[in-house]
Amino acid sequence: SVLSLAAIFGKSFIYLGVGIHRYLIRTFGWIQAMKITDYFTIIAAFIGILNLSVGAQAFSRIIFGIVTGINTILIPTYLTSVLPGAMGGPAGTLNQLFITIGIFFGFWMGYIVVDEQVSDMGWRFIVGLPIIPALIRLHTAQNVYPYL
Repeated sequence: SVLSLAAIFGKSFIYLGVGIHRYLIRTFGWIQAMKITDYFTIIAAFIGILNLSVGAQAFSRIIFGIVTGINTILIPTYLTSVLPGAMGGPAGTLNQLFITIGIFFGFWMGYIVVDEQVSDMGWRFIVGLPIIPALIRLHTAQNVYPYL
């Protein structure tokens, strides 16, 4: 389907995000870089949810791909920079575990929505789901770490 092709197309932009992360950290700092990626995650989700055109879906997936690439490097690098050396390994493992759990649940939720035909609009829930962790991290960055 067009939605699957847009997702594959967007994932190819992960490498661009990996290259952008250094610029964001040097220019804005760790916490601000995380906030920026969260804002773009929310924007991409709303574009994907509200606009059904192929161009808007592809644009949404491109933004998701870039943000995923940034977060793939940003979070583990941040963890290793703020944690003592002995904690770096376990923290990286825990981060990877949560990524894997997220992929697992995302796959099964997509399967339920597509296979069971829960709703013809159920895919919007899957596209909009990244808003939740983005809002949690934004809230944490603004209220727990306001000094960074």
